[in-house]
Amino acid sequence: MNLSVFLAIGESFADYKAKGQDTLIQDYLLKNYSRAFNKVYVFSYGNERFTLFKNVEILPNKWRIHRYLYWLFAPLLYKKYLKNCQVVRGLQLSGGLPALVCKYFWHKPYVVNYGYDYVNMAKVEGKQMQSLVYRIVSRLVLAGAAKIIITARYLKPQLRTYQIASKLKWLPNGVNTQLFSPRQDVKLKQILFIGRLEKQKNLKQLITAVSQIKFPGIELCFIGQGSLRQELETLAQELGVNLRILGTVEHTELPKCLNQASVFVLVSLIEGQPKVLLEAMSCGLPVIASQIPAHEEIISHNKNGILSDINTQDITQALRSVMTDPNLRQKLGKNARQTIIKHYNMHDLNRQETILLKQVATTYA
Repeated sequence: MNLSVFLAIGESFADYKAKGQDTLIQDYLLKNYSRAFNKVYVFSYGNERFTLFKNVEILPNKWRIHRYLYWLFAPLLYKKYLKNCQVVRGLQLSGGLPALVCKYFWHKPYVVNYGYDYVNMAKVEGKQMQSLVYRIVSRLVLAGAAKIIITARYLKPQLRTYQIASKLKWLPNGVNTQLFSPRQDVKLKQILFIGRLEKQKNLKQLITAVSQIKFPGIELCFIGQGSLRQELETLAQELGVNLRILGTVEHTELPKCLNQASVFVLVSLIEGQPKVLLEAMSCGLPVIASQIPAHEEIISHNKNGILSDINTQDITQALRSVMTDPNLRQKLGKNARQTIIKHYNMHDLNRQETILLKQVATTYA
């Protein structure tokens, strides 16, 4: 049985490497597929071709077609490979577009994952046109899919208007609990955030909250990139916050960063199911997260984490409670680790996805 995998539109392995995510894609996702299928074809939007595993072949954009048009042409240019596949996997919603072309021309069933409220997330960032595009793409891709993996349960009611309830399969994001595990690293007086430096993440409120806790020697550390970097650095300087922005960090180095921090904070306005929150919890790190549906599925307030409103006052109060109480930090971290081991183990979830893909291939054979 053979599998074709379409990366999200515009993505390549060079892009993943630049974002520090190449090992995550290669060593976990694609390695899992390589063990389960005879042959795996991976469609990249870059002109790159190399061997990952013996039975995994990278199919490059050797024609150098613009990456935002290539999704339409790739299924046609590589029809020989696609005709030899029994099932197609589209990564994220946009990876479902070339998969939809495969279904139309070659009658191949496909599976996509829907991990975000794409329409509203674009609205939050003021991208109205992008929100409209997501609405159209969602309707097309989800209607054509054989199965749809949703990573957060709160997304299910939002998809009711698409009349696809029978296609939905809940599979949360998984964590490598061996890589992301507690270590006896020297703890810094550090509040840590990992993610994009964008409006959605509510980082200006976080900086303002840190300026108000008056905790001596505290450092606020951001790992990530985004359009707001300069604004955030300016705000921190004005408020007297010791802010350090590291930019991109390789995924395999994140456990070290997490284990050195005192607390991890994610007070986003909207999220899908944030993998970085799960990874922080897996490291036994106390976490503070905004009280939004995505986080409420993971965190039980004051048991395995702290839920906070998105305003400065509530974030400040949450930070004070965690930073000044070592017993609370220990309790939250221990319970957080147990939550991940029990419900979000990557190897168990990968196995469930493989079973789903094979079921789709067999059903539509």
